[in-house]
Formats: sequence, C-alpha cells, structure tokens
Amino acid sequence: MRRALHTAIAISSPHNLDVRVENDLTEIDHGAWGGLLKEEVEKRFGPILQQWLMKPSQVQMPGGESLFQVSQRASGVIQRILASYSEGRVAVCTHDAVLKAILLQALGLNLDSFWNLGIDNASISILEFDAGDVRLVVLNDTCHLGGLRSATSEQAL
Repeated sequence: MRRALHTAIAISSPHNLDVRVENDLTEIDHGAWGGLLKEEVEKRFGPILQQWLMKPSQVQMPGGESLFQVSQRASGVIQRILASYSEGRVAVCTHDAVLKAILLQALGLNLDSFWNLGIDNASISILEFDAGDVRLVVLNDTCHLGGLRSATSEQAL
C-alpha cells in the first residue's frame, strides 16, 4: 500500500527530510480476505470473521497474518527507531492495524483491545518515549482533514 509512503513524502518534502521505508510497517496481510468487501468475507469466512471481531488476538487470517505477528514485526521497527533516535522526533506513517498494534503494545494493553481504538485514515497519533516510559499524547486527531474524514463504516476490517 503506497498511501503511507505518499503521506511520508508529503510530510518530509517541505522539510527536506529523508524517508526510510520499513517493510515491517506494511499493513496486516489479510490473506484470502484481501480485496473482499466485508459482506463477502462474512459469507465465505463467517465464523473466523466473528472471532476476528470478538477476539482478534486468536485469529490468523486464512493465508495471511495474525495480529500477534503484526505486533511483533512493528515492535521491532519501533525498537530500532528508539535505538537510533534517542532524542528528537520521528514520524512513522503506517496503516490502521499496524498502528493499533503499536499503540496497544506501548500502552500495555492486550491485542483483544484492538477494536477499542478508533484510527481514521490520515489521522495523527503521538506517543512520547522517555527513559522507558511511554505516554500517549494524541490519539486519532483528524482536525486537519476537515470534512474529509471517512466514516467508520467505510473502513477496512
């Protein structure tokens, strides 16, 4: 998904900053669900979809990834960023499931809290890391989007 890269370029270009692509920040691999509408997923994979909506930590999408796998790979990137940039600010442009996994881990919450976080496309969330402590400063800020914010019902699984 190139949206995250395009967003990173839009953010970095005015400041003459480099963009570094981290493949481990790519969206969750939906496997057999990829490209299907929610209704199609429900028809073909109803029981797994219901489990995904109720206990997402227990689901590995057919031919795809589990939320645990997403959390593990994203966590590795965050750890590398923290090791490389102990001071200053770093913008990370990624996707819904990856961002939720990062936030849940940073806040010490279980992956089953996945659906308790609302993350809109092009929203801004800010975490501050200080000597091992993490503080959520901003979550899902969309004020810069005005009326362009997408409806929750239109967002991906």
